[in-house]
Amino acid sequence: MTADYKLEKTKCGIRLITDRLIVRPFETADITALVEYLSSGDPMVERVMGIAPTPEAVDGYWGPMRRVDPFGDPEWLSLMIHVKSEGRVIGNVGFGITVINPTHKLGCIGWSISPAYRGQGYATEAARAVLGFQFDHLGIHRVHARTGKANERSWKLMERLGMRREAHFRLGHTNLAGEWDDEFIYAILKSEWDAPDAEPVPPCS
Repeated sequence: MTADYKLEKTKCGIRLITDRLIVRPFETADITALVEYLSSGDPMVERVMGIAPTPEAVDGYWGPMRRVDPFGDPEWLSLMIHVKSEGRVIGNVGFGITVINPTHKLGCIGWSISPAYRGQGYATEAARAVLGFQFDHLGIHRVHARTGKANERSWKLMERLGMRREAHFRLGHTNLAGEWDDEFIYAILKSEWDAPDAEPVPPCS
């Protein structure tokens, strides 16, 4: 698996440029689009983001991230998913780094996208670029992601990225109805990412 993206370094961080997207830091001009996205009424957006749909809350969450160094092993950095053809932000993709020691690092990744733009491959395209950046530039050994069993759209995206289901936690997570439900952990190693012709590993039962 590889990622087709171009990396640009800017004074505010990085820009990952793909065929249709620019994955980049938050800008104040994004506030209106982000408030609209957070106001969609979609329960998954509300669950994943947990940010009030107000300009103050948007700026309060993403504003400080403009000062986070993406090469400095951030605990979490949330980036905008900007669609070139529409000139607007439609969601976000983030990553975090756990440093065991300077030569041994683990990563995580997560994403959320406006319901109006789902099913068009945007989240996959953005997440693939961020995975590529982690493996290509940050010295990451393994990247994981987690989601509820009921969020089929999300775990199928993980599988499209070449990630493998490593864990199935029984009733270790609450679903959108507030009920106990199962949770999945997916992951991919750098060696697997670098081997595009490798056979996919079947999920744990």
